[in-house]
Amino acid sequence: MPILISSIGVFVIAAAIGNWEWFFSNWRAQLFVKLFGREGARVAYAAMGIGFLLLATVAPQRLH
Repeated sequence: MPILISSIGVFVIAAAIGNWEWFFSNWRAQLFVKLFGREGARVAYAAMGIGFLLLATVAPQRLH
Protein backbone atom coordinates (compact mmCIF):
# COMPACT_ATOMS: atom_id res chain seq x y z
CA MET A 1 0.00 0.00 0.00
CA PRO A 2 2.78 2.52 0.72
CA ILE A 3 4.11 2.03 -2.81
CA LEU A 4 0.73 2.92 -4.31
CA ILE A 5 0.30 5.99 -2.11
CA SER A 6 3.83 7.23 -2.80
CA SER A 7 3.32 6.64 -6.54
CA ILE A 8 0.21 8.79 -6.44
CA GLY A 9 2.17 11.47 -4.58
CA VAL A 10 4.96 11.47 -7.17
CA PHE A 11 2.41 11.59 -9.99
CA VAL A 12 0.56 14.56 -8.50
CA ILE A 13 3.81 16.44 -7.83
CA ALA A 14 4.95 15.79 -11.41
CA ALA A 15 1.62 17.13 -12.70
CA ALA A 16 2.02 20.27 -10.60
CA ILE A 17 5.63 20.87 -11.65
CA GLY A 18 4.97 20.01 -15.29
CA ASN A 19 1.80 22.10 -15.40
CA TRP A 20 0.14 19.34 -17.42
CA GLU A 21 -2.75 20.78 -19.38
CA TRP A 22 -4.68 17.50 -19.51
CA PHE A 23 -4.39 17.15 -15.73
CA PHE A 24 -5.58 20.64 -14.85
CA SER A 25 -8.34 20.70 -17.46
CA ASN A 26 -9.89 17.57 -15.94
CA TRP A 27 -13.26 18.26 -14.33
CA ARG A 28 -11.97 17.03 -10.96
CA ALA A 29 -9.09 19.50 -10.95
CA GLN A 30 -11.26 22.38 -12.11
CA LEU A 31 -12.55 22.95 -8.58
CA PHE A 32 -9.07 23.88 -7.41
CA VAL A 33 -8.38 25.89 -10.56
CA LYS A 34 -11.58 27.89 -10.05
CA LEU A 35 -10.91 28.41 -6.34
CA PHE A 36 -7.19 29.23 -6.45
CA GLY A 37 -6.36 29.98 -10.07
CA ARG A 38 -4.01 27.83 -12.11
CA GLU A 39 -0.86 28.65 -10.13
CA GLY A 40 -2.64 28.22 -6.81
CA ALA A 41 -4.00 24.87 -7.94
CA ARG A 42 -0.46 23.80 -8.85
CA VAL A 43 0.71 24.71 -5.35
CA ALA A 44 -2.27 22.92 -3.80
CA TYR A 45 -1.62 19.77 -5.80
CA ALA A 46 2.09 19.86 -5.00
CA ALA A 47 1.18 20.12 -1.31
CA MET A 48 -1.22 17.19 -1.70
CA GLY A 49 1.52 15.17 -3.36
CA ILE A 50 3.89 15.90 -0.50
CA GLY A 51 1.11 14.89 1.88
CA PHE A 52 0.74 11.56 0.07
CA LEU A 53 4.48 10.97 0.29
CA LEU A 54 4.47 11.73 4.00
CA LEU A 55 1.48 9.48 4.51
CA ALA A 56 3.23 6.66 2.65
CA THR A 57 6.31 6.95 4.87
CA VAL A 58 4.78 7.71 8.27
CA ALA A 59 1.57 5.63 8.30
CA PRO A 60 3.21 2.20 7.92
CA GLN A 61 5.57 2.97 10.81
CA ARG A 62 2.68 3.90 13.07
CA LEU A 63 0.74 0.74 12.22
CA HIS A 64 3.48 -1.55 13.49
